Amino acid sequence: MSAATAAALVGMIQSLPGKMSELELPFLVLHDPEDAISPVSGTELLMRLSKSRYKEFVPVPGGLHAPHFNQIEFCELKIRTFMRNAIAAERPRISNVERSPEAWPDPSKDGPLHGQLAAERWPAQNRVAPLLSFCFLLGHVLMVGSPLLLLVAGSWFTWCLGGLVLLYALLGSFFFLEAVRFVWGLRKAHSRFRAAQPGTLGNPFECQVRHLVCVAICAEPDFMILTTLQQLNASSSAPRMRVVFAMEEATDRPLDRFELYKQQLPNVASVSYHIHPVKDEEVRGLCSSLAFSLGREVKLMSSSELERYVLTKVDSQVLLPLNYFPELDRSVQQRSGCGPVVWQPLLAGLMNRNRSIGATRALTSMRCFSYPGIFALNLMCVTCYSAPLMQYVKMGLHHPNYLGEDCMMLAQATISEGRSAQLAVLPVVVAVAPPLDASCWGALREAARQGARWAAQVAEVAEFRWRHRAPKTTISTISWLVRYWFVRLALINGIGLFASSLSLAAALAPELPEVEKVLLFWMDKLMLVVLVSLLLMMPLYEQLMAHFFVAKENSFVKAPWNQLAFTMLSAPVAIFTNTVVDLWAWYRHLLLGKAGIVIRQRKKVSLDVEKM
Repeated sequence: MSAATAAALVGMIQSLPGKMSELELPFLVLHDPEDAISPVSGTELLMRLSKSRYKEFVPVPGGLHAPHFNQIEFCELKIRTFMRNAIAAERPRISNVERSPEAWPDPSKDGPLHGQLAAERWPAQNRVAPLLSFCFLLGHVLMVGSPLLLLVAGSWFTWCLGGLVLLYALLGSFFFLEAVRFVWGLRKAHSRFRAAQPGTLGNPFECQVRHLVCVAICAEPDFMILTTLQQLNASSSAPRMRVVFAMEEATDRPLDRFELYKQQLPNVASVSYHIHPVKDEEVRGLCSSLAFSLGREVKLMSSSELERYVLTKVDSQVLLPLNYFPELDRSVQQRSGCGPVVWQPLLAGLMNRNRSIGATRALTSMRCFSYPGIFALNLMCVTCYSAPLMQYVKMGLHHPNYLGEDCMMLAQATISEGRSAQLAVLPVVVAVAPPLDASCWGALREAARQGARWAAQVAEVAEFRWRHRAPKTTISTISWLVRYWFVRLALINGIGLFASSLSLAAALAPELPEVEKVLLFWMDKLMLVVLVSLLLMMPLYEQLMAHFFVAKENSFVKAPWNQLAFTMLSAPVAIFTNTVVDLWAWYRHLLLGKAGIVIRQRKKVSLDVEKM
């Protein structure tokens, strides 16, 4: 090195502290703490001196004195992520009007812009809901086994059974009427969208609502995610949309995936991604992944932006219809200032349906039929949902130590706001995939794993809602628990076994007085009619939902009518499987707590796209 070069270098280093105090540009330093040539204390000093609003120091283990050579991929990822986020923070492509510098966010904050994180506010228990799981198991045994008490209790118990049968009939009628009411709403929304279609893209910025869409990704195949993204890009709300990909540390090819996915969203205003690192203090699952990615994203937004945005969470195997965001915009404007709310569409197992087996189709049709009644009772939201972004931030983002991220949305909103959050049902159909596998046995096993995880997760969320309830919401929380308990045990899990127990009691019952004998006969027939009617209507109902799914021509969304007969015949297998799985999940949850919840991703099938 020449003397002139050395003198210039020394002069530059000596002037650096003074210059750094004037630096306001985005500032990133990649430095190995074990660098023996340049101590990391110098980097820490520069970070303290810099006045930049967007600065970050990233330790690079193993980088030594040349991290950009020794850890190329790691540094490339950090540099690209930093540049993308810095550009989004200073010049976000949200509308044609740029924000003034006074409105720029401060992304150096450690937490969300409002309130505590959920994990800090509500510490999670390692062993949760043992009493609740025990009550579920005991209640199930008493509910389905009650007809057999007739064998020992005498004729007077026939009238008690009559009351239970009447409750079953009323509950079945309620769910049927809610399903019919929802179909009527779908019909009106479908007609409304078709009528408005010609002028939909006229002025994409006319609506003031902005959408933050979070797509959760782990190891799903690209073609499945691309299908989801094509629907987002085709939406009339795409220019008002900000799409975030929530990836896991285990996600393969994150940079390649992001570049590929971004190319599918030319109409979307802003596209970004975040990679959630594995943390020992968190439970692996969607809650922790979404909390990390959305937490990073909201740091780039000002308070005024948070007020204007609505968060929509989408799984990578979920297809939103073209009328989802128009209906969401409409409902947001109607419910402005009406308190905490979560918007929920109806889910139907239409994606890759032609590759599923009869039992898993029957299982998804049972869920599809029960959703309108569950939503009307304000019990839970499922899989795909939307909520005001400011409401989401105030509740502390998703709780990273729970698994039921969808059910937690309604529970956390209720607890954080101190009053019951309302579930607003959107009159749209969202396509999801039934449990899939290359073999029938594999598909049933996948359905069982999903069912066990969901049953335990909801029990965990119910325990969370009771443990952290606000004092003035005790009555409403008890009401919620009773409604959930009765619907879950009576209709979803217990109706088949109750009908079987009633038939067995009618056959084995001792000699009864004539009135009680006739009553028992007709109760048995009524339960049989209710059960058979539900088993036949549920597959037909989901088949009907395909007519209301609004989308471009898509080979992944099919509902062949030739599958309907076998789906109906498989319904008894599905209802039996669902009951056994839920009982097993509650039993494991009772014994093991959180360890009893199966933490698995939904299994993906390698499908031949050319044949779809």
